[in-house]
Amino acid sequence: MYSKAYAALFKGWELFRHSFFMVFNNLGAAARISVPWILVSGIGGGLGLYIINKMLNLQVPMMQFAGVIGIFALLVALSAISSIIAIQWHRFVLLGEMPAGYLSGWHDLNYRTYTVQVLKILFFLIVLSYFSRTLVALVFYGEGQFFRSFALGSIITFVFLRLAIGLPAIALKGKRIGPAQSWKMSKDFRVVLFVTALLLSLLSALPEFLIIFISGPSSMSLVPLLFALILTWFSMMVGLSILTTFYGVYVEKRSV
Repeated sequence: MYSKAYAALFKGWELFRHSFFMVFNNLGAAARISVPWILVSGIGGGLGLYIINKMLNLQVPMMQFAGVIGIFALLVALSAISSIIAIQWHRFVLLGEMPAGYLSGWHDLNYRTYTVQVLKILFFLIVLSYFSRTLVALVFYGEGQFFRSFALGSIITFVFLRLAIGLPAIALKGKRIGPAQSWKMSKDFRVVLFVTALLLSLLSALPEFLIIFISGPSSMSLVPLLFALILTWFSMMVGLSILTTFYGVYVEKRSV
């Protein structure tokens, strides 16, 4: 029993470390693939939220309804952009393929299938997060906000990775593997995946910790905020690398 637990811990750490250095050693490629699309989503998302907020504040039912539709449309658009980034990163890691330009990938029809699967997972995680938040608050009552956020993040990350393990297949082969099938595929290595999810959640929690530790919970200075944004981007790319690594190791039977 203990040997299996130790093996799972070691394997989870090994795959996390591999995914971490996949991004760290390829920062230029990671930035080229993701940053232009992140800037587009940031500008477009900010403008979209501004317009939606104006609509929702109007005392006109038709405009408020349009604002709700706008929220859904913005969610779809941001999911599509995230899918383009993910597909290009999967292909870079597993095939060594770099995108032709800085805003390429939108013409790849596979991103539509990828986006649909991402939206399915996202809506499920929204529901899970709603109920998990209450459970975490009850179980870890009296603990600090940072610890509760880490616990909730670990649960959401673990479930996401299990539901999304088949997504790289869409990027590579155009083969649709849905969340239910991904969940079944990841059953045999779920403990290793859980260990990796804990490590990724710890990395993802660093930006919040950095802001609170340096600036305090009520202030927001520029330098720690910039570091937090960089760390958030880095942890996002590590998350994509983890998804890619697990697919390569456990589905395609590649060696690390």
